Amino acid sequence: MSSSLRNLRRAVRSLRERLTRRVDFSRYRDNPAGYARDVLGVKLTPRQEEIMQAVLEPPYRVLVPSGHDVGKTFAGAVLVSWWFDSRNPSVCLTTAPKLEQVKDLLWKEIRSQRARAGLGGFSGPKSLRLESSPRHFAKGVTANTQAGFQGQHEESVLVVIDEAEGVDREYFEAAKTMASGEGHAIVCFYNPYTSTSHVAQEEQAVDASGNPSWRMLPMSSLDHPNIAAELSGKEPPFPQAVRLAKVEQWIQDWCQPIDHVDAKASDVLWPPTISFDFVGRPFPPSRYVRPGPRFEAGCLGRRPTQAVDSVWSVALVGKCIDNQLPPQGLLQIGCDVARFGDDSTAIHIRTGGCSIHHESVNGWSTVEVARRLQFLSCQWGDKFGVEGRRVLIAVDDCGVGGGVTDWLASAGWSVAGVNVSVASPDEEKYDNLRSALWCDLADEATRGNIDFSRLSRDVQQTLRREFPSQQYKLDARGRRCCLPKATVKQQLGRSPDNADAVILAYANLSVIGDRLGGRVAIPGG
Repeated sequence: MSSSLRNLRRAVRSLRERLTRRVDFSRYRDNPAGYARDVLGVKLTPRQEEIMQAVLEPPYRVLVPSGHDVGKTFAGAVLVSWWFDSRNPSVCLTTAPKLEQVKDLLWKEIRSQRARAGLGGFSGPKSLRLESSPRHFAKGVTANTQAGFQGQHEESVLVVIDEAEGVDREYFEAAKTMASGEGHAIVCFYNPYTSTSHVAQEEQAVDASGNPSWRMLPMSSLDHPNIAAELSGKEPPFPQAVRLAKVEQWIQDWCQPIDHVDAKASDVLWPPTISFDFVGRPFPPSRYVRPGPRFEAGCLGRRPTQAVDSVWSVALVGKCIDNQLPPQGLLQIGCDVARFGDDSTAIHIRTGGCSIHHESVNGWSTVEVARRLQFLSCQWGDKFGVEGRRVLIAVDDCGVGGGVTDWLASAGWSVAGVNVSVASPDEEKYDNLRSALWCDLADEATRGNIDFSRLSRDVQQTLRREFPSQQYKLDARGRRCCLPKATVKQQLGRSPDNADAVILAYANLSVIGDRLGGRVAIPGG
């Protein structure tokens, strides 16, 4: 592209932005829904309209705990543009725990909406800032320093806190100092994963008169207009938002069916009653389900009623026992090593997604365990056409297992020491590798990719006891965090060594011989 053409385009863009700034949108000062419709040309859900109207009403502070895919980022972007365009002078500050969340979520949506509407105002091509003067701007900052939150005391200040579950107390206090009373507003969007975040405390806050300090407007995925439309056989009015098929998958994965006589107020009737047949029965037929923590936070937009939940349900283990897959694919051995006390050394062998052997023993030395693994590698390698030294062996390397790893590695066997305490390969989903291995294998089992049918009945019963004993909790980022093995051992009465050996057998070993070789569970390798 020639420099003259670039200069021409730059001049056209500059002229367009100057013309845009001259348009007077102040008539929409008290009409955010009208601004969204007439200026941005976008359609809002009834709940999104309610959220935007709430910033104009006492207490001028709005908390929006949300499920997934309900349009919270979309609504936040509309709010920012409306505030900036309808008020001059004014300041709008947005923040989130990470720069990627500020840049790639909220401000990406702001840029997209304004581009479609032919609006400018950005200070640069990729800027997180709209401005027309030093006293009229909107900007995105990261909640890792208060510098961007200090000294902003204009006539009209709006603070939008995205992913507020991960934002600390000092930023809330700074926001309340800047945006207090009529003419100012604070809006927080978040998935309510835990009860320990600061925004969870803000939900309970009251003013000097005992009135709530915030207006709560949850956004449940079940209440989204798409769900009612699709249940009635109609097209979804917001195709890019949550869909019925996704909700039904969440219910299958994250909820437990409940008999109506056992239903509690926190349980969910699904599908909700649409109509009744000629004898008064609900149609379509409904049933109660009990939400797990992930469903409550990620779909209903409410804080989990129970702090922890099992990674594997008893029913999921039963599904694996009933499942029958062809015994083909990667041959791998997992070994959880124990030398003293009541704990057992457990060894598990799988090929592809099919478990084909399991054994456990108490009191063996590391040398005895290593020799047993050599024997099993040769025995099962012969059956599947794999040379014994080439059979992959995953050993728990956090304790005495290191001796087994070293012994086998020095003898030339394909062994990987797996340190489950290291960081997760996907830090957005799990806190460490142990959580990733447990939860990823449960997800594979849910998809029907794991087969325990060839194990002995005694082993199957052991796994029925041990797998559901491993519980997880959600952290402020919505990650599944498995409780420590010591906690599981205390609750179960013994260590879940057999289940841990299964987890290791299904670990994807990326670097043989490397003590950090463990990755995530992928049947078939």
